[in-house]
Amino acid sequence: MKRVLTAALIVIGMVLLAQNFPWVRTVPAKGAAFEVDPARDFHFEFGRGSGWRGLDTVAFGRDGVVTLFRQHPQAVWQRSSLKLDPDAIVRIFASVSSEGIMKMPAAYSRTGIRDGTQWILWIEQDGKSKAIYFNNDFPSGISRLAERMDAELASGLAGAEWTNVPTQESRKHEKPLWNSIK
Repeated sequence: MKRVLTAALIVIGMVLLAQNFPWVRTVPAKGAAFEVDPARDFHFEFGRGSGWRGLDTVAFGRDGVVTLFRQHPQAVWQRSSLKLDPDAIVRIFASVSSEGIMKMPAAYSRTGIRDGTQWILWIEQDGKSKAIYFNNDFPSGISRLAERMDAELASGLAGAEWTNVPTQESRKHEKPLWNSIK
């Protein structure tokens, strides 16, 4: 009986602890949700990596010119560019809409992990901005958007030519993304 009571108290304690210290925390969005029209000027930027080692980024606008930055295995930053066709942009924004990205909270964070992996998504149009920070927590909607974006970029990436970024310029590409979530 004493063991059963002890086990019950431990379970109750764990439930109360989880309610007060959730494993995943979100931060509400700052502004109202808005829909993005890919036929009008916009800025789309997505970074994946970590605050410690840096973010590989993809940025593009209505013209379809994509600027990419990645960290090469030897810790050298590289840059490349490619062109997305208009239909690919429409498919990416169809995923933004169908996955409810513009209605997501401003931040997702899994507690108890010191660094891990961070993603930032930033979309702007007509003076409106949506930035979302993902800290070791990647809801299915953002994961599916990342898959869609990767699929649309795949053919262009196959033939992409990468150039090294000068050391004094390394990681400057990610500053606008970090600033978007402040």
